[in-house]
Amino acid sequence: MDKIKLQQILNSHELWLKANTEGMRADLSGIDLSEADLGEADLRKVDLSEADLHGANLRRADLRWADLREADLREADLRGANLYGTDLSEADLSGANLHEADLSEVDLSGADLRRADLRGTDLRRANLREADLREADLRGANLRGADLSEADLSGANLHEADLSEVDLSGANLRGADLRETDLSETNLRRANLYGADLCEANLRRADLNGANLSRANLSRIDLRGANLNGATGIIHVESQYTYQSYGYYFQESLRVRLGCYDRTVEEWDANFWNNTDEFPVNSPKGQNRRMVYEFIKTWLLANKEQNNSK
Repeated sequence: MDKIKLQQILNSHELWLKANTEGMRADLSGIDLSEADLGEADLRKVDLSEADLHGANLRRADLRWADLREADLREADLRGANLYGTDLSEADLSGANLHEADLSEVDLSGADLRRADLRGTDLRRANLREADLREADLRGANLRGADLSEADLSGANLHEADLSEVDLSGANLRGADLRETDLSETNLRRANLYGADLCEANLRRADLNGANLSRANLSRIDLRGANLNGATGIIHVESQYTYQSYGYYFQESLRVRLGCYDRTVEEWDANFWNNTDEFPVNSPKGQNRRMVYEFIKTWLLANKEQNNSK
């Protein structure tokens, strides 16, 4: 579509938004707008379903409540755009730049977001069910309350993202970067976290029933109140020791965390009584600590092969 015709349609749409009888809602469904310059344009409620916006400039555009179902937005520039409440179901956003865009309450179910730049985006309460987010960059993104059930996030970077109260049931997070991520009260039932990096992640009261944590980095995570029934790759012992205590597999090593100490089994065996001031060898507290360690170690050794499986 040529620029003059497009501008006429958008001018009429602007009048429609103002409830002017001379205006008309813009219908750009199925139109070729690839490489179009729509930066800062007012596209609220525009019908762009199945439109070709490949490589388009939509930087800081206002796309609230627009219809972008099945639209082609590959490698589009959507930095700082406002997409609140937009329908992007089944849209192709692979390689798109959505840095610091507002995607709260959008419908991205079944959307293709492979390798998309979603750093610092607002995705609160968004519907990302069955979305493809492989190798997407979600560092610092806010996904609180979003639906990511059955989504594919393998290899995605979620460092310091807010995933609290998110539904990640059945999601694929294989090899994902979840360092320092907030996963408190998150539904991770049946999620695949094989080889994921969860270092210092907050998993308080998370539901990990049936989750696969094999070969994941679980160093310094917070598991207080978490449900680990049926989870593989980890053993968590509660109410048997003053502090957090769990065992897991990482980089071919069997690791055990007792309180602040996260060590390999070999390191524990070489120097178990590393803090005799706090845990005297013959004290009840020290003996309880040793008992918990031996229980975790025995479980790790017995389940080594099973929990190294993919």
